Amino acid sequence: MGEVLATAGRIHDKDADAWVREWTATADAVRADAETAGNGVSALAHLLRAATYYSTALDLVDHSRTYAPQRLDIWKRQRACWERVVDLMPVPGERMTVRDEDTTLPAWVFRAPDAAPGERRPLVAMTAPTGRPS
Repeated sequence: MGEVLATAGRIHDKDADAWVREWTATADAVRADAETAGNGVSALAHLLRAATYYSTALDLVDHSRTYAPQRLDIWKRQRACWERVVDLMPVPGERMTVRDEDTTLPAWVFRAPDAAPGERRPLVAMTAPTGRPS
């Protein structure tokens, strides 16, 4: 919670540049901490937060005069964190693609930790835009 409040405290109302700058800076710092944490639970926690902070930065990137051109770079950093999260989860995610009309979308399946191989369980599917900027 401290990171969130500290980041929000550095942003003035209606300042999209500050929004993107500060959330990206917090994400970069947390991601750097993940790199020194190795591949355990601590790294996973850092990477989840970093991915969230990069995503939060992207919420207003299109309203930023300074950072709009960096949208793809910020998205790539967010996606890199997420891809490591998928591998570090206690039950690693399974990567797959889902067809959608004339394209495919990335998807991840996270099985229940206590599921037996091949056991059928209820499935929750959520869809979202690819996140990749056009």
